[in-house]
Parts: sequence; C-alpha cells; structure tokens
Amino acid sequence: MPFQRITISGIVERAGVNRNSFYYHYADLDDLSRSAVGALFVHEVPQLLARGLLPTSDEFEELLSTTLSPDRVGALLAVIGENSTPELRAILRDAVVDAWLDTFELTRADLDPDTTATARFVLGGMFELLSSVHVERYLEELNELRRLPAVQVAAQTMRASFERLRG
Repeated sequence: MPFQRITISGIVERAGVNRNSFYYHYADLDDLSRSAVGALFVHEVPQLLARGLLPTSDEFEELLSTTLSPDRVGALLAVIGENSTPELRAILRDAVVDAWLDTFELTRADLDPDTTATARFVLGGMFELLSSVHVERYLEELNELRRLPAVQVAAQTMRASFERLRG
C-alpha cells in the first residue's frame, strides 16, 4: 500500500489494538515510521566500514547473511520503493546518518555541509541501487551490488567523511 494511504485507524484495526494503545507508544505516524525504520536498518554496517572493512569482506558477507531475512529486506525495499515517499526515504537516510554518527561518537551538531551533502549523495545512490533488489534473490543480488566499484568507493567516501569530522 502506498505510504500516503496508511492511516492510524488502519494500523490499529489491523493490529487489533485500540487507538489509545497506538498513542501510548507513538506520537503520530511519523514517529511510528522512525521507530520501524530504525529497527530495520542494520546498524553494524557503518561499524564494519569504519573499521576499514570493505563491503566485499567476509565479515560483511556474514553480517548480511545472518541479519537480513526476506521480511526485513522486503520492509526496507518498501521504504525506498515505488510506494514510498520522499519523507519516508528521509527517515531512512536520517537513521543511516545517525548510525554513522553513533559509530564515530559524533552528534548531529557535528555535521558540516560537506559531510551532509556527501551522505545525501551516497545514500541517494545506494537507495537507487537497492531499489532494484528482488526479495526472492536478495542475498545473491546484494552480493553482486556490494562488489560494484561504485559501492566500494561510496563506502570509503562515507568513512573518510565521518573520520574527517571526528578529527
């Protein structure tokens, strides 16, 4: 279902809970979206890249094979796919940037225009590449994508940008 058509009423009806239960946990639909997207993103990815490991490393392959299930991949693809919105993609982008900041023990106040632009550019490209992945073949396709020279350079660029911020 397109994200724009999702309603709190529809969520609570499908979940079999009352509206008050929803508001006990979330302020609004955006708050739920931030929580859900934060739970989907694999936070160990920037940690591996920060250690200097490339997406082609054995550790990276193990992480992908042990943390990604078809349901998780399907949900992530929904966040960046055709039923998404710019706002939903921004929530994912923010979750990824926050994971990088956490990895380098930085805060949003530490971000500068260069690092912000780099992250937006790299993540926009990564989201575009990932949107072509098919859930049925996700491990095979992710293995192909992580070997692309552009993905290698993107990983090194993100690492260098956040290392420069840390000083």
